[in-house]
Amino acid sequence: MGVTEDCYSSNWYRDQVKSVFTRDNQDYKLIAADDPSTELPVSFDPLNRQISYSAFEPKVYYWLLPARFLGDKVTSYGGNLVYSFRFVPTPGGQSSKNTAADVVIKSLNGIQLSHFSTAYIEPDRQMTITVPLTEEHWQREDGAFTDREHLLMALADLSDIMIKATYTTSTRQASLMSVTLETATDRNTGLNRAAEVEQCRCPEGYRGLSCEDCDAGYTRADYGLYLGICEPCNCNGHSSDCHPDTGVCFVSKGTVCFVMKSVYWKSSIAFSSQLSSN
Repeated sequence: MGVTEDCYSSNWYRDQVKSVFTRDNQDYKLIAADDPSTELPVSFDPLNRQISYSAFEPKVYYWLLPARFLGDKVTSYGGNLVYSFRFVPTPGGQSSKNTAADVVIKSLNGIQLSHFSTAYIEPDRQMTITVPLTEEHWQREDGAFTDREHLLMALADLSDIMIKATYTTSTRQASLMSVTLETATDRNTGLNRAAEVEQCRCPEGYRGLSCEDCDAGYTRADYGLYLGICEPCNCNGHSSDCHPDTGVCFVSKGTVCFVMKSVYWKSSIAFSSQLSSN
C-alpha cells in the first residue's frame, strides 16, 4: 500500500463472513443517515428468516453490520459483498426514489467510501445485490472514484459497513435476509483462489499482507501515505513498545505497568519518582 513494491499475488483462498437470520438479529442495527447515534429496534422474523422494521420516518436508513464484518479486512479486496433484502413503499403515498449511496464503508483512519448500485431495485420483492470490492466500484466523499491504495487503506481498519434499507422517500417496511462478505485465508476452503490479494515483503517497521500495520516497536506518524508512515516509538528510552496507532508508550516498572504518551514524559517521570520513594 505504497510502502513497498515487493508484492506478489497470494496463493490464499476465498473465505466468507456470513449472516443468515435463523435464531436472532445477530447484533445488526438500523440507523438513520442523518442521526447514526440513534438505533431503531429491529424485529427478528424466524418464519421468514429475516430482520425487519416498519415504522419509518421519511428519511434514509441503513443497516449497520456487526463487529465480525469489521476491523482488518484487507483480504476482502477483489472479493464481493453480497446481500439480500426487500423494501415496501408506503401504499398510496407520495414517494420517490432517494439518491443515497447503496453501501457506505468507513474506517477508523477517516476514510469514507460509497457504492452506488446500477441495479433496478424492485419494491416488495426480495433482491440480491453483489458489490465488488475493487476500486472502480467505489467513490470518495468528493464524488471521484477511488484508487486501489485508498480502498486498501479503508479495508485495513473498517469501523462501519452500512447497507441501505430504505430506497424511497416514504417506506412502510424494510427487511434484510442475508449478508456475505468475502475474505481470504491461507487454508484451502474449497472456494476460489484469492488472486487479487497481494502478499508483500514489508520494510522494517511494517507488517500485514499489504504492510498495512505498524510492527511492534513502531507507531503511525501523522504524515505520509494516507494513514502516515510507521516510525519508531518515542518513549525516551523508557520503553521500546507503544501503541501502533496512537503512540502511547507502555512502560513496565516491576509488576506495575504505566501507560503514557511521550508528550507527557516529564510529568510521568515525576510521578514514577514519587512511587519509587514510597
